[in-house]
Amino acid sequence: MKRLRELLHNKPLMNTIKIVLAVALLIVVCRMVDWHEVMQLLTRMNWWWFVLAVMLQWIVIAIGNHRLQILLRAQGVHLSYLLTLKYNCIGYFFNLAFPGGTGGDVVKAFYVVRETHHKKTECVTVILLDRVMGLIAVVLIAAGALVATLKLSPTFRPLLPLVLVLLLLSLGGAALVLTKDYWKRYAWWRAVELRTPPLVRRMLNALHQYRTHKATALIALGESVVLQLIMCFVAWCFGLGLGFSMRWYLYFIIFPILTLIITIPITPSGLGITEVFSALCFTKTGEGKDAGVAFMLLLRLLMLNMALVGFVYWIMPGTHVKREELAAAGASIAAEDEPAAEEQAP
Repeated sequence: MKRLRELLHNKPLMNTIKIVLAVALLIVVCRMVDWHEVMQLLTRMNWWWFVLAVMLQWIVIAIGNHRLQILLRAQGVHLSYLLTLKYNCIGYFFNLAFPGGTGGDVVKAFYVVRETHHKKTECVTVILLDRVMGLIAVVLIAAGALVATLKLSPTFRPLLPLVLVLLLLSLGGAALVLTKDYWKRYAWWRAVELRTPPLVRRMLNALHQYRTHKATALIALGESVVLQLIMCFVAWCFGLGLGFSMRWYLYFIIFPILTLIITIPITPSGLGITEVFSALCFTKTGEGKDAGVAFMLLLRLLMLNMALVGFVYWIMPGTHVKREELAAAGASIAAEDEPAAEEQAP
């Protein structure tokens, strides 16, 4: 068990494993599809639908940017909309360019923390909460679409129990954090708190503060649902452009699941595994595995659009940051002593 923990904490080794797995899966994809057919789909595509998808994507970015801004404001961190947008775009770039190393969320947290030296833990917590709210919205949409289409489309019905479990776990975790003062009266909760690392306790305390900012939390969750719904319409635009005949509501099932897979750090940015899953999903809808890979190529192109803007921001004077600085900042946050005012388990 000790040896296993050492392997899991060996970042270079884990990153190498992820890259090898991604390459292996991409080889599988290359062998399972007809690339001539994939290129035919892209050649015949009506690219005006992709232009519309790009426009919708920037609406999504604008909403997500406001979500991060109000979540930070609730923790006493006030950033302008344009500065928040700048750091968000840099995060998109690092998500795509260096997903196996620092990652976009870590880089985004670094820049936000740099704006305030007395709210390090709170800033990191908000960045994580921003991501988690997006995932909760994805699960909500997938669960809602699966329930609403049980009779219309039985194809993805087997996924419903898993999606509902994820939804219950997400809501249950949020409820536990928001009501932690109630559970402190029980010995088992105090025992868990004593064994929880100080950094994690500080992060949970920062999340707990949102019980006094209920309106902010609800607005942020609502914005998360709206932007994920718009992304489902983006997926629908891809399908219309490629000439797919599948029903529109299937995009509200397939795209949220693809989003979850991209987020799970099994491979860098879900590379390989997302392509395989997309091929399988579109095969089940009758469009075929070639259509699934063409769809993912468009999605990767859309992600590149966000990353390029982030790259331009990143190379600006005064913004560029080295890997060593990121590592030092992470170590500083992890080693930060607990504030004297923090609650202690009685």
